[in-house]
Amino acid sequence: MTSYSLFLDSTAQNIVDAVQAETLENTTLLKIDKPLLSKQPQPGKIISEQFDPATGGTLFILSNGIEVLTTPAKNANDIVGFSARSSGGMAALGKKLGPAGLSLTDYMLDAGLGEWSGAELKQQLAAASLQLHPFITPDQHGFSGETSVQDLEKFLQLQYLVWTAPRDDAAVHKQSMVRSFQQAKANWQSLYMWLNEKHYGENWPYPSFWLDYQFDASLADFSAARGRLFGNPRAFRFVFTGLNKQAQTKQWIEKYIASLPTQPVSSFKPKALAHGRGNELHQTMQEQRAIRVWHAYIPVPATSASADMADFLSQLLQQRLWQALRENTGETYGVYSNYELNAWQGLLIKLNYQTDIKQCDQAAKITVNEIARLRKEAASLEEIKNIRSILIKQQNERADFPMQHAQYISWNWLLDASLVGNATDFSQYTPELVHKYAKAWLGESYWAVGNINCQNRVDLAALRGD
Repeated sequence: MTSYSLFLDSTAQNIVDAVQAETLENTTLLKIDKPLLSKQPQPGKIISEQFDPATGGTLFILSNGIEVLTTPAKNANDIVGFSARSSGGMAALGKKLGPAGLSLTDYMLDAGLGEWSGAELKQQLAAASLQLHPFITPDQHGFSGETSVQDLEKFLQLQYLVWTAPRDDAAVHKQSMVRSFQQAKANWQSLYMWLNEKHYGENWPYPSFWLDYQFDASLADFSAARGRLFGNPRAFRFVFTGLNKQAQTKQWIEKYIASLPTQPVSSFKPKALAHGRGNELHQTMQEQRAIRVWHAYIPVPATSASADMADFLSQLLQQRLWQALRENTGETYGVYSNYELNAWQGLLIKLNYQTDIKQCDQAAKITVNEIARLRKEAASLEEIKNIRSILIKQQNERADFPMQHAQYISWNWLLDASLVGNATDFSQYTPELVHKYAKAWLGESYWAVGNINCQNRVDLAALRGD
């Protein structure tokens, strides 16, 4: 989720509260003399492997039904990225287990794994430079991480424990709820949350203003939520980037992934959230600046093709508005646009900027005019080429960040139910094609606007019609 860079006195105090909620641990190193796994798993089998032309990697089908994609190293940094992703997320937890989902990622590793306490595990991860992070989004969940090639077996043992030997800890359970609440309060994204809460209605799981009772969940609820989301590794798409196909690697995949216990998968497809009509929301705070957040809520299928076009349009909006707002309103900065896309929400294109309070009206008019111009006429070929170059550069650099690269592949794999490589052909994005989507996606009825210290209402009339 995007930070809107509005740092207030209340935000500062909330951050202090969040830090104070952290549990201070004894910095004395624990004396640990035991293997990560007390008992070695019985290996499963790789039943098929095939070259994947989309990613240049190898797709392994395992005897327990799990599919694993490995892509080769693109450089010599010896870092392996990892992502395991499944559909579900907060949408799969519902109202009963939703409060547990708000703190679960903070809890899972801190509670420990197998014979390892949370403190022991943290020390082991730091010593071996291992990273493994659980995540829960509105309708997806999983793990991401990275490791050095030298510590790959230890990393695979760690992920084996995550699936097979979770622990519960009553003290960590309470600490996780307090810490998650304080972190939510310290977050200054209330406009983003408020717009979504108003738009999606009562089924949206993230309120705009957090109260501590919203995090209340029993230890049994934590365990149930963890089991519902992370209880069946077969439901996940496993991706390793920067991993060359070697005999040793294949043996470890059989030992630590093909050995995982699994069940048949019941696909989770959440019913799409209802889309409300555009809202305009206002907040007033003791600041000498103003901020505006623009959301376009677009009910389109969640596919990688939609994501690519949303990325292109977001970049085009950002480039247009950065120039227009800076030239005409002076003290406008932090112009930023991006998008979110998932099966539950559909597409959300986001735009925000900060400006002088006296420029609220002028900045809004410029923003509407630029969006209207994108809908009325195609961008120039020069503009399109510029956006192409930005996105192609991002593509080329993606493999330099193994964990993010693995996340990208697993996200697209889950969206499309097929593998998507690193290089969308943006040369096919012509001014006419981009204009077609700008006209369809950026109309008046899709927009909602959030304001801090801007009291004028935004006139969206110029965005009406086809």
